[in-house]
This record gives sequence, structure tokens and C-alpha cells, in this order.
Amino acid sequence: MSTALSILGVAGFMEAVATPLGLWTPATFCLVVQWLAFIPAYFWRTEMFYDLTGSLTFLATMFLNLYHGPWPPHPRQQMASFFIMVWAFRLGYFLFTRILQHGKDSRFDTVKHEPLRFLQYWTVQGLWVFLTCLPVLICSTKKDSNMRNPDWPVPSDLIGMLVFSLGLGLEMLADFQKFQWQNDWQHRDDFINIGLWRYSRHPNYAGEIVLHCGVLLLASGSYDRPVEWGLALLGPGFITTLLYGISLPMVERKANIRWKDNTSYKTYMQKTPAIFPFPKWS
Repeated sequence: MSTALSILGVAGFMEAVATPLGLWTPATFCLVVQWLAFIPAYFWRTEMFYDLTGSLTFLATMFLNLYHGPWPPHPRQQMASFFIMVWAFRLGYFLFTRILQHGKDSRFDTVKHEPLRFLQYWTVQGLWVFLTCLPVLICSTKKDSNMRNPDWPVPSDLIGMLVFSLGLGLEMLADFQKFQWQNDWQHRDDFINIGLWRYSRHPNYAGEIVLHCGVLLLASGSYDRPVEWGLALLGPGFITTLLYGISLPMVERKANIRWKDNTSYKTYMQKTPAIFPFPKWS
């Protein structure tokens, strides 16, 4: 019962966020695509195309939003949408090839046999897609006449593009370093602590947060109402909460079990920041 209520709660929250912005259609689209994909996934009891569905929903949402928005799109709208599509394509390819390599995703070992719990995961993915796209969706509804900054480019555009590029580069480099480490047979039983991973336990998460802040900054040049600013912040805010509150504890719980007797690992965990390597004041 509680799982069913949480699913309805997520759907209700999405529509509550979408309504004052006139974004009911993309919110519904993000949700319905996940629910439709859930049907064959549960029938075959598989999570193989879960991440792929999420990435394709990102791409489709951006394409449809540009198509149905003001035409021709403003350069800011084009660039912000392009950034989300680049990120989603790279992430989807990375996650899909990873699950093909491993054959499964341990997050779904039990839930894929329980229909409501499995559906809950798909529903949250719909929420993730919608909130992550929200800064760009808001930007893409604007015509030049009701943009706060119709000129292109303005400082927020340039800084936003720079921040996004830095974040994406950080995430890609961290993922590449980990991929290289895990595919070297000499390190398969060791934890990674080289390169960016020397300074952060999850530098890929740092890149993820930074790049979405860049997208928000870029898209914000079009916002002209306080409600747009407030709701757009849900995008990077949700990403940050998801990474700090769910992904990080889940990943580290498994690592703590795997290397519980490794003294070097314990030292690494104590001395290395979780995500952002903030300077220590002494």
C-alpha cells in the first residue's frame, strides 16, 4: 500500500511542479514512457534496458520540447537542449555498455520480482528525467519578447557553457580512469585511489553536479519570474540529493563490506572527501 502511495505521490508532485510552468505535457510524457517500458521489463524480469530507457527519454523530451516550442529556437534554447542531449547520450551509452558487461544491476536483484516496487523505480526515473530537464524546459518555453535576456551570448551563457564543459570533462575523465582500473587484472581486487580518485571518493559525482549547475546557469538567462528560478533549482538540487543521499551510501555500503579488512581502504575513506575536495581549515 505504501509503495502504491509513493508512486502516486511522485506522479502528483511532478504535475504540481509542471502546472504553474505550463509543462504538463513533458511531465506526463516522461512518466508515461517509463510506465510503458516497465511492462516488458517486468514481464521478462529484466533491468537490462532501464538506464537506456532513461537516456532515450531525455533525448526524446529535448527533441519534442524544441519542436513544440517557439520557432526558430533561440540560440540559448538550442545550446541548453544540446548540452542535455550530449550528457544523456554519453551517460546512456556508458551505463548500457556497463550492464551488458556485467549482465545485471544488483539494485534490481529483488525488486524486479515485485511489481509495485519495480514500478516505483521506473516512476522515480521519470521524476529524475523531468526534474533534470526542468531548467531547459522552462527556458525553451520562452519567446524573445518574454525572455529576461534575449541577447546572445550574455555572461551567464558563457559562464554556464564553461561550467558545463568542466563538469562533463571531469565526469568523463573519472569514469575513464575507473574503467581502466577495473579492466586491469592487477587491480581487480583493489579499490581505486589514483588520478581524480586520489582527491575524491566519487569525482564522477562531482562532475555530474557541476555540469547540471552549468546547464541551469545557461538556461537562467531566459527566466523572468521568481517561480521559474525557484522550480529550476529543483533540477541540480534533485541530482545533488540523489547522489549524496542514495547513490553514495549504496555504493559505499558495498565497498565497506568488500574491503572491510583493508587498512589502506579505511585510511582512504577517512582522509578523502566523499565528492568535492574542499580544502581543510586547520
